[in-house]
Amino acid sequence: MTSPVTVRPALSLPVRPIALGDRVWRRTHVVGVIGPIEVPSPEQMRDVLFRLAAVAPGSRLLCTLEGNRSRWRRVPGPRLAEHIGRMVRTLPGPVSGPEDASDLAEHALRTLAADLPLRISLGREHAVFEMSHLVGDGQQLDPIWAELLLRAADGGVPVWAGDTGPRLALPRAVAATFGRDPGRLARVVRGPQRPSEAPPAHLGAAPVVAGRRASSIPGGAAAPGIDTDSTAAGDGMAAGGGGMAGGGGEVPFDTGLADPGCVIRRSGPELLSAVREARGDRSSGRSVAGILFAATWSAVEKAGLPTPEPGMWVLFDGRRYVPVPTRYKGNFVAGVFLEPADPGDPAVISAAMREVIDSGRPVATMAAAATKQLLPAPHRRADAAAPAPAPTLALNYLPRLPRISELPWRGEAGGRVLGLPSTAAEGGGITVTLAELADCLHVSVTYDAALFDREAVKMMADLLCTDPLGLLR
Repeated sequence: MTSPVTVRPALSLPVRPIALGDRVWRRTHVVGVIGPIEVPSPEQMRDVLFRLAAVAPGSRLLCTLEGNRSRWRRVPGPRLAEHIGRMVRTLPGPVSGPEDASDLAEHALRTLAADLPLRISLGREHAVFEMSHLVGDGQQLDPIWAELLLRAADGGVPVWAGDTGPRLALPRAVAATFGRDPGRLARVVRGPQRPSEAPPAHLGAAPVVAGRRASSIPGGAAAPGIDTDSTAAGDGMAAGGGGMAGGGGEVPFDTGLADPGCVIRRSGPELLSAVREARGDRSSGRSVAGILFAATWSAVEKAGLPTPEPGMWVLFDGRRYVPVPTRYKGNFVAGVFLEPADPGDPAVISAAMREVIDSGRPVATMAAAATKQLLPAPHRRADAAAPAPAPTLALNYLPRLPRISELPWRGEAGGRVLGLPSTAAEGGGITVTLAELADCLHVSVTYDAALFDREAVKMMADLLCTDPLGLLR
C-alpha cells in the first residue's frame, strides 16, 4: 500500500454545504472511458491523490457526499488511505474498441458509488472515470482527468487544485448581463417558456430551466456547453482497497433507470471535415453544433425509435457572461429547452441557440436554478407503467478538450476511444454527447434500455458516425 505524504491541516470545515449552483446537478454522474493511452499504475494514481491531499486537503475530489448529496465531508487524515483505496480500482482485462468501451461504461453506470464524487479504474491501456457532476462541468473534467493521469505518471502535483476562479461569479454574470439593461431580463422572463421545473426525482436531470414537465427532463451531460463556434466491464473489477459499488458494504447510486444503457461510437476523420464544409461561412446561418443536433434528432426516427419530441435540451456555458476571464470551478452551465420550428433544420437550431445566448437566458436560468434549491423538493408519485414514450433529447457538443487531447495516446487517431456518457433521465430521456478528438467525432448515448430498443439506439449512434449530412432535411 502507498505510504501517504504528510497531510497539511485542512483549510476547510470538516462538513460544508454544497453550493446551490452545484447542487442543481447532484443527481447526475458522468463516466469517461479514455484509451488507448499510456496508463499509470493504480499505485501511481493513489500516490497522486495523496499529493493532492497534501496541497489541497479540502478538495472536493477527496471528500465524501452526504445528506442526500447536499454536503461535502472531508475525509480525516487517519482514514485517507482507506478512502483513496476505494477511489482507485483496476480494470480486469483489455478494451478492444467502442463495443468494449460501451460495456465498461454501462457497467459503471450500474455500479456507481453513492458517496464518492470521483472513482478511477485503470487498465492496461484504458482509464475509466466516474465523476459526480457536483465536482464540476465539462470545463472541469478535461483538466481534472488529464492532470491526474499525467501527474500520476510523472510524479508531479496537480496544480489546478488551488485555482478557484473569481468569487461571486454568478452575481457578477447577472450584473454584467442585466445590470445595464433591466429590460433584457424582463424580455427573458416574458419569452416563450414554461415555468421553471426542478430536476426530476431520479438521476440525470438537466439544470432547472425554462421548461418541460418534470418527468421528461433529460440528463445533462457534464460539459462546458455550446462553444462560440456552435453559435457563429465486467463484475471482475478489482477494488483496489475497497469494494465495488453495490458490494463490499458500499451504497449504490440509484440512477432511477430500470435498465441503464450506453452506446459509444466514433467516426472516421473525414466526417467532421465534411460537416464543416457543409456549414459554409457565417452567412449560411448554420453551425457545426446545429448540423450535428439536427442530424441527431433525425437519426432517432431513422433508427426506428419513436419520433422524438420536437424540442431538445441544450447546454450553454455561462462563463462567457462573467466580466473577467475565468476558469470558474464547479458548475457554470445551464440547460435550456429549445423548441425550434423545425428540429431537423440546422439553420433553425443554430438561430435558436444564438437567440438564447444573445438574450442572456443561461444566466437567468442558472440564477433561478440555484434559488430553487432552497425550496423543499416536491413529492413525486410513481407513474403507472406506460408504453415507451417519445424520447426527449439532451444534446451536448464538445469541440475542445485540449488537456485530454494532450494525453500520451497510443496508436492511430482512428483507433482512439473517448466515451463521455452521463446518467440519463427518467421518463424517456436520451442523452447524447458529441465530442471532437483528433479530427474524429465521438458519440456517447445513454438511455433506459427498458424503454428503448438497444439495437435501435446502436443504429442511431452508427448513423451519426457515418452519414450525419444524409440525415438532414
